[in-house]
Parts: sequence; structure tokens; C-alpha cells
Amino acid sequence: MYPPIQNLRAFVAVADSGQFRSAAERVGVSESAVSHQIARLEAHLGVQLLARGRNGAHLTEAGHLFYSHIANALREIEAGLLAIKPQPNRITLSAPPTLSSLWLAPNLASFYDAHPLIDLQMIATNRVCNLKTEMIDFALRRGNGPWEGYQHEFFCTEDIFPVACASLHHQIRTMPWAHVIEHVPLIMNDLHPEEWEQWSAITGSPLPKGANFRHFGSYDQVQAAIMGDVGIGMARTPLCLEALSDGRLYRLDHTQMAQTNSYQIVWNAERRLLPPQKAFLVWLRAMKPTSCEEQSR
Repeated sequence: MYPPIQNLRAFVAVADSGQFRSAAERVGVSESAVSHQIARLEAHLGVQLLARGRNGAHLTEAGHLFYSHIANALREIEAGLLAIKPQPNRITLSAPPTLSSLWLAPNLASFYDAHPLIDLQMIATNRVCNLKTEMIDFALRRGNGPWEGYQHEFFCTEDIFPVACASLHHQIRTMPWAHVIEHVPLIMNDLHPEEWEQWSAITGSPLPKGANFRHFGSYDQVQAAIMGDVGIGMARTPLCLEALSDGRLYRLDHTQMAQTNSYQIVWNAERRLLPPQKAFLVWLRAMKPTSCEEQSR
């Protein structure tokens, strides 16, 4: 007997994003429901597919093998369903989990206000999706490509700079930078362990030798730790813009900003955009985040 398809969808969603929360948003159920569905799938198969940890979940050896077959099969099923019963008002967007949760989701109200009949499905994943075979309309990707067979255009820059919470910022804002970094804990994003050295090299701002960093496994954890007064961390635009605007984060007055990358809007160049896709693209272009430098002018 085949396992229930909702259990397979939950497994693929977690495998794609590495997070139960993002997977739950993708399939439209609670995190606990996703966890139960995967537990039932593992019990049905008699193998462990996912290794759960503090920083999310990752595929076991058996999980990788199972995913390589099941993911493509589910996409073929979805493509077949769409071929028989198209959903013209549905838009699918692939974007990294942190960009989806920290920038995109908080800004979606204006899109739904203007287009209440359009159903936007977000696929929060760091995997580079094949938009053509997976029937995905758009993607927001870090980098500059090239992505052969795709149309892409600049969306926004990714700038990095040190930030602190309100209370810590108030304590250190008049201190020299050399004094600050000697006495205040620094936070390291283990997904981007090079960022502090990169920022230092670009801006010419020194770092202490043998700095004792406090490590976190992803940017959303880093930002939460900064707001919790754990120390100074490296913010990234546009992920930090909402927290900066509402006062949960403060850019340190005596530091500079370094541009490290950019985000691009990507879509299938061979596919004709229908009115809902055109409307979303117009909205996305209008929502391009401004840099912190532009905001301060």
C-alpha cells in the first residue's frame, strides 16, 4: 500500500526548506501536523528519513534516496492536475526561507489588498528550483546568474553591517569601535562564517584577533539573538529592514555598510505571463527595497 500523499508532500516540503515551520506554511497545515505526517511516513517505511536538530532538519542517507524519487513524482502529479484543471489565479514564488519570513510575508498585505482573488503560494527553500519542470512562476534568488533559459532582473542589493538591540546600542553608541569590539560579544552566522572578515576587508574596520564569537545556525536565529541582547551581529538587507524601521534593531553609528551580493527576480522566459502573473510582477517591482543608505537621505 502506498503512503498517503499528504505525508509525502510534508516530507518533500521539509526536505526542500530544512525547516518544519516553512514546510507547514507551504502545505497549509500546522508544524505539529507536518511532524506527525512525517512520523507516520517513517513508520510506514520503517526507516528514518529526517534527522531533527536545533537548527531544523536534514535528510538522512535513506531520506536522500527517497527524496530523489518522490520529489519529481509529486511534481509530475501536480503538473498533471494543473493540465486537467488549471488554476489561473494561482501564483507560485520560490524564495529563500529567511527572505520569505522576514521581508516578503510582512509586506504581502498590500498585494492581497489590491488583488484579493489571486492566490499566492510561497515555496520557502534554499534549493535552486527548476521553474519550468516544477511549474513555479517566479523566484527570488541571491546572485547574478546567469540562469540560461530564464528572464531575470535586479531586485535589490544585499548589504551587511553590524547592528544591536536598542538597549545595547544606547550603551555603546558613543564608544570608539575598537573599544566596542574588544568588550561586546560578537555573533556569528554559521551559514555565512566569512561575513565578518568580508565586512572588515571592505570597510577597513578592524576586528579583534581571536575574537570569541557566539555561533548561531541561520540568519533568523542571528537576528533574534541580536534583539535578545546576546551581542552585536551582522544584519543583512532586505532581511533586517522591518526590524530597523520599528526599532528592534539599530545600526551602529560608527560603522559602515558593505555590499556583498544582490537579489534577482527570475522567471521562465519561454512562458507567457497571464494577468495574475503580470500583476504580481508589477507589485514586486514596486516593492523593491531601498538600501539603508537611501532611506537615510
